[in-house]
Amino acid sequence: MFQTEDKFRRLFPHVFALIILAACASYGQFRETRQLTSNNIISLAGNGDTVWIATDRGLNYQTSLDDKREWRGFEADNFIGRFYGLGFGGGGAAALLGGEVSSPSVFSFWHFDHKSGKSQQHSFRFSKFTGELRETAAPAGGVIFFDNKFWAPFKDGGMICYDPAVNKAESFRPDTESGESPENLSPPDGRNSEAVLSVAVIGDSLLVTTPSKLWYYDNQSKTWSDVLDGDSDIESNEEFLAAFTLNGGLYSFVNIRNNGKADTVLYRLSDGNKWHKALNNTPRAVFPAVQGYFYALFEKNEAAVFLDGEEKFSAGRFRNLLANAGDNSDPIINDILFLPNKESESKGTLIIATSSGLYFTKSANPLTNDYPDMVYIRHIRQIKPGESYALPGIIRGDGFYGRAVFVYKLKKNGNVTIRVYDYNMSHVKTVVSGARRLAQTPGGRSTDPAVDFWDGTNKAGRKVSPGVYYYKITSTGGDRFHGKVILAK
Repeated sequence: MFQTEDKFRRLFPHVFALIILAACASYGQFRETRQLTSNNIISLAGNGDTVWIATDRGLNYQTSLDDKREWRGFEADNFIGRFYGLGFGGGGAAALLGGEVSSPSVFSFWHFDHKSGKSQQHSFRFSKFTGELRETAAPAGGVIFFDNKFWAPFKDGGMICYDPAVNKAESFRPDTESGESPENLSPPDGRNSEAVLSVAVIGDSLLVTTPSKLWYYDNQSKTWSDVLDGDSDIESNEEFLAAFTLNGGLYSFVNIRNNGKADTVLYRLSDGNKWHKALNNTPRAVFPAVQGYFYALFEKNEAAVFLDGEEKFSAGRFRNLLANAGDNSDPIINDILFLPNKESESKGTLIIATSSGLYFTKSANPLTNDYPDMVYIRHIRQIKPGESYALPGIIRGDGFYGRAVFVYKLKKNGNVTIRVYDYNMSHVKTVVSGARRLAQTPGGRSTDPAVDFWDGTNKAGRKVSPGVYYYKITSTGGDRFHGKVILAK
């Protein structure tokens, strides 16, 4: 997956400190589980038959998608506020975690080895980055696997390399010959034009993005070289954000500043080191497929298939594919992973992470837009008659977790009314008024998720102030439910 830092953090956002739960004593003390940690899946990683997923509550993995019943995993209540990236390779997975409320400058690589079935953790901090400088040494993207190690961009903190064999992390900065402990790394003087913004694999080297230039990094010789050798038509008001290669072509998200405003454009490098716009509309993320085809995910939750900048298949076809396979008419797409099939040059396994579950097909063919036998996987939390809860319990205004669905199960059929109140128990909004709901349904719940939700607005349709709100569900059949929802900024 290729995306800019801003778009990466929008996919994997922090939860505000006000609403973050108490931290686990150690990330190594996840609660082990054998079911999906959550249906809100935010990141994917994998290779061959092994797939790892990150949800808003933890991590899961599957060594064969043929067995869809059990997903081994590791769960933590406060996981999403501390998750920065997930990578897989070398027979193991690594998750980049950090941002503890009490120690915001401490980060950790958590590693799981499939052969031994054991996990380990390495924590590190940038001790010399304090105050306002702390944010300049923070993750700028996800985690990749290269040369038996895991790599992640950390802006002024350089490119962090984690070696699971010795459980150690080092920082590498552009144009330096050796790694350095993050503890000993000194902040740069002034604005650093060589802050590491993204890392990608290109052949036997790494493609490293800094605002002013693109680099090749050879981990064997510990040498850096300028990709464009100083010859580029990127101007002084433009800066690189993230770079990657597809079908032999070099692409980069470029930030263009004009009159105090900034626009992000996806460029492709042509012959003569000239950049041109790769797509008319800038996607928020790009995911490689096969034979140069790639998936692009846009702001309005639209995904399309492209080849060399030409749209091959529209977003409408892709959205209908998910709607027909699952129980959500328009699930929010968080990540896409395509794993090529060793027996076919054009087919592979397509895996789609959404806010309401996991979709996959093992016979995807992006060249023909053929996605047969799409499977939808989600964990359904068991609920007893007379129980209710809000899902999620926190509403945020960033486009994700934008509403809370009221999940409940009636003891008797009845007409249901759902009202929301503020902390003074003043009426805010009637969500549903006298709608017929059944006690016995195929899904085991009485909820109609299409209408039984609150989006943080009052009865006039305006957003209300952040805080704690309460819901009350009443039914003419005699059922009564109540609970709370937190509305964040």
